[in-house]
Parts: sequence; C-alpha cells; structure tokens
Amino acid sequence: MRKALLFICVIISAPVFSATTQELQLTNGLKVIVREDHRAPVAFCSLWYKVGGAYESEGETGISHFLEHWMFRGTQKFKSGEFNRLIVTQGGDANAMTTEDYTMYYETVPVTALSTVFQLEADRMHNMTFDPAQFEQEKKIVMEERRMRVEDDPRALAYETFRSTAFETKPYHHPVIGWMTDIEHLTPNVVRTWYQTYYAPNNAVLIVVGDVKPDVVFALAKQYFGGIQSSILPILQKQNAIRHSGKRHDTVNLPVQLSWLVMGYSVPTLATINPVNQKQIAALLLAAGILGSGENSVLVNELVHEKKLATSVDVEYNPYGLFPTLFTISATPTNTSKLLEKGILDQMHALADTLLPEAALNRAKAQLVSEYVYSQDSLMQQATTLGVPEMAGLSWKTADTLIQAAQAVTPDDVQQVAQQYFHKGGLTVVTLEPKK
Repeated sequence: MRKALLFICVIISAPVFSATTQELQLTNGLKVIVREDHRAPVAFCSLWYKVGGAYESEGETGISHFLEHWMFRGTQKFKSGEFNRLIVTQGGDANAMTTEDYTMYYETVPVTALSTVFQLEADRMHNMTFDPAQFEQEKKIVMEERRMRVEDDPRALAYETFRSTAFETKPYHHPVIGWMTDIEHLTPNVVRTWYQTYYAPNNAVLIVVGDVKPDVVFALAKQYFGGIQSSILPILQKQNAIRHSGKRHDTVNLPVQLSWLVMGYSVPTLATINPVNQKQIAALLLAAGILGSGENSVLVNELVHEKKLATSVDVEYNPYGLFPTLFTISATPTNTSKLLEKGILDQMHALADTLLPEAALNRAKAQLVSEYVYSQDSLMQQATTLGVPEMAGLSWKTADTLIQAAQAVTPDDVQQVAQQYFHKGGLTVVTLEPKK
C-alpha cells in the first residue's frame, strides 16, 4: 500500500504527460499537438473541428452529424470510398464521431502512413463535393441510423426526452443525431454552407499521438495543411447558467418490461464557471466517483447491495462541456421508479447534510488518479484527453491540472458543491415505464 501511495504522489506532483507533448500553431490558425509514445510503431491521428450539436439552431439539427458521414464521400481529388480504401491499404483504420461540442475524425495507422493521412485529411478539409444523388443515399443511411439507435431503443428515447426536458431552450436541447424531420429536410446546399463555414484550419486542432517526432509531424502539417485558407468564423454565444424554476419531471411510456430512471442536476463546467471557483469542478468530479464509481460507491452500495432498490446505478459528469451541463444518475429499479428516486435523493441529501469521511474522499482521489493513468495506455484516450478540453476553449494541459486540483479538495468542498447544486431547483427526472 505504501508503494502504491508513493506512486500516486509521484504521478500528481508533476504533469503526467506534458513533458512529451509539444504544440505548434500554423499561420492559418491550425493548432497541431504532438505527444510521443514509442511503445509501438503506430500513430493515432485525429482532426478535431469546433462544431457539433450545440452549434445548431432549430430546424437544422443533425447537420454536424450528417456532415461527419458525408466526409467519407468524394472530394475533387478522391472518389467516394477512396479515403477508407487508402487508409486500409496502408494497414490502418479510420472513423469519426460527433458530439454536442465537436466533430472528430481519426485514424490509427503505421507511422509510415502518416503523410497519406495528412494528405487525405487536408484534402477533405476544403475540397468536398456534394453530389445530389449520393446525398439522398446518405440521408437514408442517417435516417436509418436514427431509427436503429434512438427510435427502436426505449432507453435512448427516454434519454432524449430527459435531455430535451432538462435543456428546455439551451444548446444541448437537441439530439446530436438530429430530429427526424430535420434530417429529412437537409439539402446539399445547406450542408455545403455548414461545411464551408466551420471546416477551416482556424477552427480545427490536429492531434497526433504515437511513435512520432514532433518536428516530423509539424513539417508534414505545414506541407499539407499550410496552404489552406483560414475562415471568418461565427461567434458562438456562450451561456453561463441553466435556469430552472423548479424540479422537472416527465414519464415515457413504451412497450418495455423493465422500468428505468434517469435524473440530473444542473452543474457548471470548467469552461463556464468563474475561474476563482474552478475547485468546484474537481469537487464535482470526485463526488461523481464517490457516488457511483465501483461496487463500494455510495449509490451502488446503498441502493443495489443494501436496500435492493436497484439492479444497477451509473453516475456521469463531464467537466469539459462548452455550456453548463448535467450531473447525471441513471438506474434500473428492482421495485418502482418512485422508490428508487426517493432512495437516490436521500443519498444526495446525505452528501449535502453530512461531512464526508476523509478516508472516503482519499479513496476517491486515488481512484481518480489510477483511472486517469491507466486510461492513458490507449493512444486514442491520450488524444481524447488532449482534444476534449481544446474543444471547450481550454488548454490540452487541463486534464493534468484538474487531476492535480482534485488532490486539494476537502470534505468541506464536496459538501459545499452538494449543497449548492444537488437541490430540486436544478433537478430533472425522467422515468421509462412499461406501457399499460
């Protein structure tokens, strides 16, 4: 145990990976971040664009996600399907993802294929074509994805209701995949305009992690991306709070056998909180671990093992959102959703009313550090740790800083955030119930 504690102390006394990470900004605004990891002759390349569901307005929801699909179609130089074919022939693979705050394209390739990846990514940053016939084909694919992932999945439908209820008129109100009617009405011209607006070097971050040298990556970035023009970007209006007039509740009735409960409290993120209060974010992160991380966490122990009110409990908190977010608890009841909701609320009130034992807080800190360190075994997770804060207007060093800040959190700090944020005024509850 002493060796383990010593290891953790060493980890948190200095930035975990910062010494092996370098950055460069090209004259056109593209930021390039390189982290060396020489365990295998592989590189994880990722290109992040600051655009996602939160950037979309009423009537255009899902456009960022649709464009993510479309980016694997043809450009002026490469035919549709060529992107993936060229990556695969080099021994790699490619994929992409869209969230509320960003769109990210990524490839895992042998380091010898790095120039191919850069050539392809730079080309599709500004040379996409929009063939109307292919566009209609892709629209059908995206609509089917929505049916499969959301409309045919009761919990996904309930979660969509939860988000739209909690964020009544805020940027996170709409689903990233979009409402079906909006997807149906997308046109090539609308998506082309979105692409030309947001897909620019000064709205992107290129992150490479792996068996690479920064100077080589920087030279390739200049070679392939340096000639692309920057753009005048729209100003994204920030919001500093989610204002509820009181608890919000909704019930979704569908043909299911098991009920499900999801609830969330309005909370800030690093990008939205006053800098003098940033310690609160570390306290919220630790609170999430104390409540729901592992078999010995408060909610799992009390509600699953002791009181048998739930078969499972999960707690989520993302400290890196562009806008205020939700501290989310989801659970499957063994009896009724009402009993389970009361059980969860009792534990949330206890966290606000009773000072947390120092030993419990120390365990949460140790677990936070160990999970962070172990996650960095993955090249993709390293890139994610660097990229997600950048998409919120923060530094790629933020994750290290947050982990270190968590070590200074006291039981009083945890109690204070519980009292400030875990109250019914900022609470949204949605239950999924069997349709009678």
